[in-house]
Amino acid sequence: MSTENPPPETSLTVGGDVKDGNIIVGDGNKVQQGDFVSRDKVIQNIQNVNIDIEKLITALKDSLPEDDPAPQHLLDVLKSFQNYHAALHEWKELHNFLNDVLHQFGQFSLEIDRIEIARERPDPRSLCRLWRPISQTVNALMEWGKNIQYIGRPFVKSDQGLQGDPWAIEMFIAEENLERLLKSTSVDTNALFDARSEFGEKAETHMYLADKKLRETADELYNLSRIVLGGLGHE
Repeated sequence: MSTENPPPETSLTVGGDVKDGNIIVGDGNKVQQGDFVSRDKVIQNIQNVNIDIEKLITALKDSLPEDDPAPQHLLDVLKSFQNYHAALHEWKELHNFLNDVLHQFGQFSLEIDRIEIARERPDPRSLCRLWRPISQTVNALMEWGKNIQYIGRPFVKSDQGLQGDPWAIEMFIAEENLERLLKSTSVDTNALFDARSEFGEKAETHMYLADKKLRETADELYNLSRIVLGGLGHE
């Protein structure tokens, strides 16, 4: 009895590689093709719907009694959804920056460990090459932090000092400390070890806190959706 061979799996390449019928996205996660196509179709459908919120609110006001609070309630709920999504985006961006910092910091930290074990004198030039991409990422984080709107105070460096949330100020100071040590003519080994440890601890702490706030914000958004949209069907 013969059996038909299953049709070959098709490949989709959208910003990633395809392996074993799965799309491999930038962070190495696998996304099933069916899921990807379904998600893409949902996004396309949403993009095809151009909702004029102000027009919708005006129409509700015109169709309801003048003192009916429903239009304002709807507008408030939509603004809440908007704020939660904007906050999620900013927490995710902060997470991504800190993740990049820690990934780059790993190689630099291993070299510091090697120097300590071998009891060698640090080579500033060699260490600066490893440090440069970390410093650039932290600087990019600080620039991004100047424009945040939903997850805290924007980062400001002025003659009056530093202003912003702890993740910005502490990462800025830890980066400056290491940068200054590496640019000195004679690197103080003990000070370098301490500054390395401080930088790593700050980055890991704020990565953990960013993840925690990301989860909390997602939970709050889910609860709002459940309360507001819980009565809707899923058909």
